[in-house]
Amino acid sequence: MKNIGVIIGWLAMAAGIFGLVMAGTGNDPAAMISAGVGIVLAAIGFFLKANTTRMSITAIGLAVAAILFASISY
Repeated sequence: MKNIGVIIGWLAMAAGIFGLVMAGTGNDPAAMISAGVGIVLAAIGFFLKANTTRMSITAIGLAVAAILFASISY
């Protein structure tokens, strides 16, 4: 169970980072989708209680930042 939580946590962080990159390049729909996936995965990792609480919180923070950057109109 711990390994599954860690894998989900890393996937959530990767989705959040990918969302930030997509927001930075101007691909807002991809950023929103990726950030949404990151939030969902982070929530799943958090509820698995596999000692990945910090990782899940970091992933949620990255995903929220991606959503905020994608929401800003240029």
